[in-house]
Amino acid sequence: MHGSIQQAIRPRVRLRVAEWEKATRARNLPNNAACASLLGTSESTISRVTSGAVEPSQKFIAASLWHFDALTFEQLYEIVVARADQ
Repeated sequence: MHGSIQQAIRPRVRLRVAEWEKATRARNLPNNAACASLLGTSESTISRVTSGAVEPSQKFIAASLWHFDALTFEQLYEIVVARADQ
């Protein structure tokens, strides 16, 4: 039973939106288009990550930590545990 419980949960990376908003304001990035241009991604990706619709990709995480270098992974992201079907 323990094995089936472990298989049923999955850790996920989630953006800490409040910290993201502080960081983008500090960089004078007024909207998703400006953030997308800085990170080298699409405006829709920014929107989906900030809304929690998708997990940030490795590329997104790396670019955000590179450009917001005053922040650590732990400040900008959190690990959450969800059921595998979520």
